Amino acid sequence: MGRVTIVDFSCAWVMKNIFQIERSKPGWMSREDVLKLYGELKADGIELMHDYWHDCSPEYLKEVTKDAGVPITCYVFFSDLAVPNGDRRGRVDETRKLLDRTAAMGSTRAASSAPPRGSAPKPRARRFASCSAPPMVSR
Repeated sequence: MGRVTIVDFSCAWVMKNIFQIERSKPGWMSREDVLKLYGELKADGIELMHDYWHDCSPEYLKEVTKDAGVPITCYVFFSDLAVPNGDRRGRVDETRKLLDRTAAMGSTRAASSAPPRGSAPKPRARRFASCSAPPMVSR
């Protein structure tokens, strides 16, 4: 039998104070209430989005997810590594911090994607990203 995990973004429309997509009406649940709901639904785990939890310590996140009965299975964040060499070091360091944060929460998985780009040519963006990824994950 497979495991069922859910990402907190799935309830973005009900969150009171934190959201990524503009909406016409405010939500009615705190982000902690969303975790409790997922626990009540018997989800096997939660995929937390950094944008919703960036202001919380890894210790707090471990505690609140444990209380809700949903372990953190993945930490999701944006990381744009498709930049020229001069800018890349800072981006790699920032991404490493997010990976360290992921580990501090007890999660063994992270999911990262780059924010939407304007007119960057895809082959060039792929080359920049592939040059950044090996040093980032080799720690």
